[in-house]
Amino acid sequence: MEEMVLLDMLSENKVVEQHEESEEEFHDTNTDEDQGEEQDTFRIFVSVATKLTLNISQMDVCGAFLNAKLDEELYLSLPEETEVKFVKLNKSIYGLKRSPKYWNETFNNVMLSMDYKQFDKGYCLYSKCEGKNKTSLLLYVDDILYFGNNKLEQSKLRNTLCQTFKVNQDLDSGVTNFTKGLHKKHFVRI
Repeated sequence: MEEMVLLDMLSENKVVEQHEESEEEFHDTNTDEDQGEEQDTFRIFVSVATKLTLNISQMDVCGAFLNAKLDEELYLSLPEETEVKFVKLNKSIYGLKRSPKYWNETFNNVMLSMDYKQFDKGYCLYSKCEGKNKTSLLLYVDDILYFGNNKLEQSKLRNTLCQTFKVNQDLDSGVTNFTKGLHKKHFVRI
């Protein structure tokens, strides 16, 4: 059983979109329903790992949105003090309303290329089953959690993600201590 302590964190994920001449108000990118489903998926993921007595490993993708390519031409206006007034964006950046979509598509393509299946519910949840060997992965924006009973598959997964994206990882402990606003105070298996 795990005891988790909820940390004080900003609960809403807001971004600003700037258009040619006007600035719109903040837009909430997550609905309450989406956040509820994400929390349910996270809880189930942790519960399954705990039930199977498997450690959850964690990785963090650095600049996740910068890994996603745009499928349209977008220009960013620069401050008046600069000589250049506009620049063309070659990659997605934090603050664009569609950045999460582009990042998710990029990550999804990598996972599908490794023969992982994406769940219909909980689109950020992936699984790969080969006989008795099972590996599961959960993506939350730029945080990756994964567990499995096949060390070789976990190593392949970790290596592929590290080669594809710039990743910070905690390989020594193998167990996540902080994720999604939850801090693991202690961990006891009965």
